[in-house]
Amino acid sequence: MNDELKARIASDIEQLDPELEVVEVRLGTSRGRTHVSVKVDHLQGVDVEKLSEINRQLGDILDQTPSLKGPYVLEVSSAGVERPLTTPEHFQRFAGRKAKLVLWAARDGNTVFSGVIGGYDNGRVMLDTPQGEVGFPLEDIKKANLVFEM
Repeated sequence: MNDELKARIASDIEQLDPELEVVEVRLGTSRGRTHVSVKVDHLQGVDVEKLSEINRQLGDILDQTPSLKGPYVLEVSSAGVERPLTTPEHFQRFAGRKAKLVLWAARDGNTVFSGVIGGYDNGRVMLDTPQGEVGFPLEDIKKANLVFEM
């Protein structure tokens, strides 16, 4: 059910505004309530008014969703300056920007790598690190995000 609901939420948001990108949908429970957390992005950025509009419209849709039983908490936010990177397209789009990767399993004794994104090539995320360019299969990455630089 979680994967179906996540896909539905992403589809519903993209129908509201095709230029919005659904970066992340998380479902969890807390104090007997389902917690729905959605992070969105847009090439021109996302302002508070847009987030409020999405929250209202998505809330109306979720109220009519039979698979979402009982009370829920809906949180819609911007992906932010240290946004998650989850798809090959993200790594292509943000090539040249600094990122931090956390791996599922240690590689050369490390699970955390930082560097400049070199893109996505042959099924691997390319990262320019102080030790040189390193390729990481996408499925080896537990978490990846941009790193804010002043």
